[in-house]
Amino acid sequence: MMLLGAVVPAYTESKRAFKLLEKGEWDKLVELLDKSIEKDSINCGAKYVYSLLYLTPEFTGYDIDMAYSYIEEAISDLEKHDEKAIEELGKLDITHDTLNKQKAIVQQRAFVRAKELHSIDAYNFFIENFDDGLRADSAVAFRNEIAYQNAVSTGTYEAFYAFMQHYPDAVQLADAETSYEMLLYNAKTADKSQESYESFLSMYPSTPYRDDAERNIFEISTAGNQLESYADFLNRYPKSQMRRRALGLLYHRLKESPVSIGHHLVQSDDSLSLIAMAEEGCLIPIFEMDKYGFSKLNGDKVIDFSYSKIKEDYLCGNIEADFLEVEKNGEKMIVSRVGTTIYQGDYDQVQDMGCGTLKISYDGYYGVYHKSGFQMLDFSFEEVGLVADAFIKFKFNGKWGLKSFMGRDILPPEHDAIDGVGSFVLVEDDGLLAVQNIENLAAAANRITPKLDFRYDDYELMDENQLLLFQGDKETVIDGSLKEFVPLAKQNFYQFFAGWLVKGDNRIQCYDRHFKPLSDLVFDDINYNGKRAAIKFGNRW
Repeated sequence: MMLLGAVVPAYTESKRAFKLLEKGEWDKLVELLDKSIEKDSINCGAKYVYSLLYLTPEFTGYDIDMAYSYIEEAISDLEKHDEKAIEELGKLDITHDTLNKQKAIVQQRAFVRAKELHSIDAYNFFIENFDDGLRADSAVAFRNEIAYQNAVSTGTYEAFYAFMQHYPDAVQLADAETSYEMLLYNAKTADKSQESYESFLSMYPSTPYRDDAERNIFEISTAGNQLESYADFLNRYPKSQMRRRALGLLYHRLKESPVSIGHHLVQSDDSLSLIAMAEEGCLIPIFEMDKYGFSKLNGDKVIDFSYSKIKEDYLCGNIEADFLEVEKNGEKMIVSRVGTTIYQGDYDQVQDMGCGTLKISYDGYYGVYHKSGFQMLDFSFEEVGLVADAFIKFKFNGKWGLKSFMGRDILPPEHDAIDGVGSFVLVEDDGLLAVQNIENLAAAANRITPKLDFRYDDYELMDENQLLLFQGDKETVIDGSLKEFVPLAKQNFYQFFAGWLVKGDNRIQCYDRHFKPLSDLVFDDINYNGKRAAIKFGNRW
């Protein structure tokens, strides 16, 4: 006869099962339950008692998972019993309500276990194996938080990417995406080189760090303040947030250059076209209702009546400068010819250094502003200046350094002097000179340290791209690429027709202006009067 089966003919045996459970006689109970299930596998009562048994802490075989398996089977079996069997089970208080209550108790125990273990695996096991919608949501939340904190602790973009892939519905997804994008950007551009930033944008065009990458590309690629670099950047990144800055720098560089590179870019910009028109010809001040403005000589107003005070020199008219010193509401200002603010605040003096740069002094220190309206150097420096129309030199704690127009470090303030000569930059330390060019120095913005070889004691500029250098009684000439035309040696250079004469120990050679040999012969002597040359070779003239 089965225990608690479909027919349930033995009411007394069912009571015995509960008594054995109450007394803790586990072995007898297991034997009884197994026999009952063996007689009839559809056995709601026996499986219910088994679930109670496996959830009893004192039972040596305590097993939450087995308890859940049996209660699930019990609920399923109850649906398969006939009305008579269900009625008999009800007498033992085995009903839908008691079975579901037991299931809820097992689920609660399983959830507590998962919280005690507090691991991703534990919560995943609960979610996958226990049909508990309410607690499953909590388990998902706990699991996702653990996974997110693991990604935070790992601190790599790969960790956050894995989190995003595994848990796309997590509440931490937005934070994970933010961290992922930041860490990815930092990892892929760790060397801070132009090439890395360009490669990153090529691989991840939708990155939220596009603006920062383009800013870095702009600052590095234009570190030498060359027209070509501005035009190239504007053509490659026409929608960049750095476009206005690039156009302003290009415009003021073009004003001092005879070449036409980038003219079409400037002319296509309406605001720059207005500035260019305003900068044509002289200005005169106009005055109305206690306010000053400025107009062209033909009467065309370029700045409305805005200023309470203007520089006294302006009252005479014929203003040729492309920036104006004014006051508004008692505050000093430096503005462009269309009234845009270049600098606002106290200052002592302003000086145009060229290429759109303004040297401004205040309280014994100097800063640099660009005429397009941005700060290049703050007021921290003992002196500043322009070098080779490419860099800003600055004096700090008695030593000179170099920065790019966008504030990138080129040379640290460690040198006695820095000057531009033609297309060359001369750096002096302890009375000796090192020579560099704009290209090599600009590469410092790309983390390529320029080499400074302090080996010369004097120089003479031969033309824009040729420099005569002296080292004691030795001389050499280098070109714009720093290549020696003639190796450094005991020799002297003299002008010879349109080229050069190089006299060394018992040898004389002739070169054209580009230092290509005019003859393969090495002469013994040459007498040159500016029109004709007498040449001695092999003891014959």
